[in-house]
Amino acid sequence: MPPSILATMLTTMPIPTPIPVPIPMTIPSPPIQATPSLVHPARTPCLWGDGTCHIALDDLSPAGLTRHLKAFHFTSHGDPWGNKRRGLCAWGAHCDAQEMNFESFGKHVAAVHLRSTAQRCPWCGRGFARADTLARHMLGTCPYAEE
Repeated sequence: MPPSILATMLTTMPIPTPIPVPIPMTIPSPPIQATPSLVHPARTPCLWGDGTCHIALDDLSPAGLTRHLKAFHFTSHGDPWGNKRRGLCAWGAHCDAQEMNFESFGKHVAAVHLRSTAQRCPWCGRGFARADTLARHMLGTCPYAEE
């Protein structure tokens, strides 16, 4: 595509407006989830692998968890990190998740185990593990969505 056409498209395309979403204070969690007192970043221990890490995690975002996993759990030559390599979640005593790409571990732990990405619909109050699932709900299936 010629640069002039691309420049015209970029300057004339509308920029989507972000939807403000309040972050809920509490969301019910399954038994394998972190307890509410452990969801504070300064007090959330790492439970990856055999449970001996217990480093206090300072960033519970998917990117922060991925950085921690790369730095402390996939450092040996026998088990190097590879974004497209596949493996099972090793968080806590038991996880029923299917095999996933290593690059998905941080997002999975944040959403499923720590619920640090949890969002609540401002219209109906239903909880969602991630912002993208909340956005799909608000745009398509929320019975109270503003038209």
